[in-house]
Amino acid sequence: MGNRSRDKPVGAFLQARVGASASDPEAGELRHRYVEDLLAPFHAALREAGVGRTDREDAVSAIASPLLLDALLLDKPTARTRAHRTVDDVVAKLVTS
Repeated sequence: MGNRSRDKPVGAFLQARVGASASDPEAGELRHRYVEDLLAPFHAALREAGVGRTDREDAVSAIASPLLLDALLLDKPTARTRAHRTVDDVVAKLVTS
């Protein structure tokens, strides 16, 4: 997701979907599907690792939220090292809990 959210067309698309969602329910549905597609690899990897649904949802949110914040709201590039560090931190917490 880091590479895809860093790509300006992806960020611009999502920003446009957020704005359009306020007045068009179909735009909201499209935005949800698109974001779900961005998050799918995280869900798949955690599912394969045996992480339960609730922990998986929380982990994916913890990983994706700062990356989406940077890319969509702060308009700054997602640092690859930050993305990897975030994944490592979240996975480490899953292992110790």
